[in-house]
Amino acid sequence: MKAETKNLSIFSVIVVILIVITIFSLRNINHFVDDTKWMTHSRDVSMVLSNNLSDMQAVETGSRGFLITGKASYLLPFHLASPQLKRNIIQLRILSKDNPIQLLRTDTLERLSLLQLFFSKEVIDFRKHYGLESAVNLVNKDDGRKTMDAIRSITTRMQNTEKILLEERTKITKESLLSTKFFVFFGGLFSIIVFVFLMIFIKRALKLERELKKSKEHAEKLVGFKDDFLASMSHEIRTPLNGIIGFTKILLRNEIINKQKPHLDAIKTSSDILLVLINDILDLAKIEAGKMIIESTELKLRDLVNNILGTFELRFDEKDLKIIRKYDDRIPVILLGDPVRINQILLNLLSNSVKFTGDGGQIGVNIRLLNQDSESANIEFIVSDNGIGIPEDKLKTIFESFTQSSNDIARKYGGTGLGLTIVKRLTDLMGGTISVNSQLKVGSSFTVLLPLKKTDAIVIPKEVETKIHDYDVKSQGKLKILLVEDIPINQFLAQTILHDFGFESDIAENGKMAIELLEKNDYDIVLMDLMMPEMNGFEATKHIRNTMLPPKSTIPIIALTADVTKADVDRCEEAGMNEYVSKPINENELLKKIMHQVKKHKKLL
Repeated sequence: MKAETKNLSIFSVIVVILIVITIFSLRNINHFVDDTKWMTHSRDVSMVLSNNLSDMQAVETGSRGFLITGKASYLLPFHLASPQLKRNIIQLRILSKDNPIQLLRTDTLERLSLLQLFFSKEVIDFRKHYGLESAVNLVNKDDGRKTMDAIRSITTRMQNTEKILLEERTKITKESLLSTKFFVFFGGLFSIIVFVFLMIFIKRALKLERELKKSKEHAEKLVGFKDDFLASMSHEIRTPLNGIIGFTKILLRNEIINKQKPHLDAIKTSSDILLVLINDILDLAKIEAGKMIIESTELKLRDLVNNILGTFELRFDEKDLKIIRKYDDRIPVILLGDPVRINQILLNLLSNSVKFTGDGGQIGVNIRLLNQDSESANIEFIVSDNGIGIPEDKLKTIFESFTQSSNDIARKYGGTGLGLTIVKRLTDLMGGTISVNSQLKVGSSFTVLLPLKKTDAIVIPKEVETKIHDYDVKSQGKLKILLVEDIPINQFLAQTILHDFGFESDIAENGKMAIELLEKNDYDIVLMDLMMPEMNGFEATKHIRNTMLPPKSTIPIIALTADVTKADVDRCEEAGMNEYVSKPINENELLKKIMHQVKKHKKLL
């Protein structure tokens, strides 16, 4: 920022200097042009005066020649010069209109010229009518000579005045020319300096641009490495978690001795916490990469809030927490929004409140309609508690990544400090706001304001929600499933889950083996892992869709993936997969999607 300000200042100074040089150069050039015009004007005045004196002498010469000889041919100069005298006076008046003294002298010169012209005509008339002697006597009176001397005198004075003006104007013109040369030289020199400076600046800018381009490419590579790392870590961590959580659930469903249950519950709780941590990190990475998609679907806000509170009932009971629920009945029954992200926001806020509120404490959940119009409703979610509170100096930073109010908090209560960061980012993505009021040892109150769209819908489209006990294998017949999975633990877990559903299954360790089995046998559905040796799930799916003949080419394929980034979901769709289930596997979700895809496929056949 400082470099940009410095460069801007330099360019501003350069522009100002160039403008000043240009203004002064133009002003001096204008002065030079004006002075040159006045010099020409003085020369014109002197020339007209000289012409007028010459014409007067021609009048005098013509009249005297005729006086002496009596020949009419000597009158030619007189006749030619007479009309020119009038034109000379008119020119002098025009040229002298800016100079009152010269204008008065022009009047005098006109009067003397007319007087001399009249006298010359009189001499000519005397010579013609009364003879030489009478004309000579008229001339000897000396009136003509005196008039002519007066004309020469005033002409000389006028010319001297113009000469003085010419000298002054010549001096001024030289000064203007010198000043103009200076500014032109200085401007040219400065322009050369500016040009050199600009060339250096442009060269540096181009170099900087190349460096920035390299830095951008490097940063993009780093982002790619980060995405690859997150995807890899997600896959590598979720894969063993899939086995840990899956088998823990299976064990908890089976008959176990009472002594084992607390141990299994501890394993499941620890696994769930680790899974939440992984999901938080991946969600934050998606938000920062601009890949988080906010959906807009119909939702029943009251049901959504009740379901979230229902998931916390066990934790509320464990800490003997009192829950105060308030729900504004004015809120429209059905609104448009992203139920998954609203659920995530409330889960994080409630998790924080439960974590930082002591046994026997109190948590408030208040959902109210702030305002509404014909198109949208602004809903306010307030989650409050009487827990440990947040220091005032930490309130500005609690929404930053990996931030907690103190190290003691992190050691005592655990957590990564990502929950509130994700809440803030999700709220921003949905066009809402979040604020917090807190006091140490008194409690905290988080307020989220979300603008939700209204809808004319009166019911929410429901997918088939199937639970394990809802599926009657005997009445429906056993489904035969092709499980494509390369990791033995995941094979064992998936087969165990499918066996509990009452399904039959075959295992293929990679995409190539899956294609071979699918060509030989008939299956109702394929559960396809993505990352496998020899042929991965994407390649196998494309081969099935593009190479095999119906009905095998249209068999439902559900992806089993530990990678849950949007890029992988998009790749699944592009390859031709119908659905995906993320690992660790949610049994109810898996059964629901299997049943939905099988029924849908049978309807198409």
